[in-house]
Amino acid sequence: IRLVQTGRPGVAALNAFGTVAATLLAAAAGFLVSAL
Repeated sequence: IRLVQTGRPGVAALNAFGTVAATLLAAAAGFLVSAL
């Protein structure tokens, strides 16, 4: 999920954090599914 760039400080950091969080969630979900 990409946030709209508004030019405010921290937006890029939030985008990066969101990308990492989504990746970690996807990896965790895949691990849980494979562990079943």
